[in-house]
Amino acid sequence: MLNKIIILGTLLLSSFNLLAVEKPNLWIYSDLSDPRDLREHGHPQNDPDDISALGALLLTADRFNIQGFVYSSTNRKNLTDATPFIAESFIQAYKLSVPVWRSKGLDYQIEIPFIRSDITKTVEPSKYQPSRNYADISQFNSIIQLVELLNKKPIYVLNWGPLSESAILLKHLLDTNNQVALNNLTIISHWTKSATAQGTIEKPFHVANCRDDFKACMFLHEEALANPIVKFIEIGPAGQSGIVNGSVKFNNYPIFENSPLGQIFYHAKFFHRKPDQSDAATFWLLTELGANLDDYQDDGSLTFENEKTVVKKFYQDGKAIIEELAVKSEAAKQAKSFSKRQISDWFSYLYIKKDKIELHLPYDGQFKLMTQQGRPLIAADLNYGDHYFEFKHYPYSDFIAELKVEGITKRLSIGPVDI
Repeated sequence: MLNKIIILGTLLLSSFNLLAVEKPNLWIYSDLSDPRDLREHGHPQNDPDDISALGALLLTADRFNIQGFVYSSTNRKNLTDATPFIAESFIQAYKLSVPVWRSKGLDYQIEIPFIRSDITKTVEPSKYQPSRNYADISQFNSIIQLVELLNKKPIYVLNWGPLSESAILLKHLLDTNNQVALNNLTIISHWTKSATAQGTIEKPFHVANCRDDFKACMFLHEEALANPIVKFIEIGPAGQSGIVNGSVKFNNYPIFENSPLGQIFYHAKFFHRKPDQSDAATFWLLTELGANLDDYQDDGSLTFENEKTVVKKFYQDGKAIIEELAVKSEAAKQAKSFSKRQISDWFSYLYIKKDKIELHLPYDGQFKLMTQQGRPLIAADLNYGDHYFEFKHYPYSDFIAELKVEGITKRLSIGPVDI
């Protein structure tokens, strides 16, 4: 009981302190998609790490004013509409949690504005076009809404994927000479440049989030260096190398099973059994935990030494960050959790990557590998977590892989082209 009183007191004190300070306004561009929308080899269309990051953001939403969350902001073709997934997962979980938090005096906003990105509503996703005049952005409602807000207030625009929409936004503001909005805009980007992870000192932009729309990435970085009015903060891999790796020091992850948002945060994706909230570094940067704005230049530059320094700061506070999320999740435990079957439907993954079968289990389950004729090759009971199986040494050209978790079955046919 004493521990519960201390936790509640800490929450109330934190909330009162936040009320005394103006909360940062956030707008997020994320490549988040429905994790059941799969590529040819079974992998979700986009990395589910954004799902964990959004779970973390909503758990700590009392720290911020979330002005808009734009999902499916990516360059993947033929995405299914993720709106139903957003509604049944995040919107439902937040709707159940807010009354519980607010009954304890915590200052969570009532609703979160979710917006489907306009760049993936067409057959061919809209990448940034350097030669285009973007004075007219009537086709991009997910940018128009942000411009309207920037005309009124300062906003941090967080990027959890390709920089397409942020580049179009900035080009529009420059093409229309919108000085008010430019002054109110600060772009924070996760991992579009790195000399230590994916990229190198010689090729710092050779990272996934930059390669996905390279022209957009280079425009933002070059414009920020050349134009003092453009505020662009590149945080590199601080989320992955810092927060996620640093969270290994926390050892009570099952506590997140007690609330619906905690479940999403915990189960959507993990890296060596640690929730992969790597993109969340973009908003933890605005708190007292880990690195802060003073640790970065606002011209998009990120030196090798600076990158190592900020990664270290986030790593050192990795446990404290998870502890705050655990406290917020525990405070919402009266909200109805999702069934294990529902979590397993969303977050059980079975796919081929780098010549291996990779599995992601939110709970314990069973895996089978068999020939197309049904001859068993592998049958294994697996604990929750990530697992990897070799299969190319078998003298067959066609396989069926099957994963069962909490009554949910996922199957993948593997043919000669995959071998």
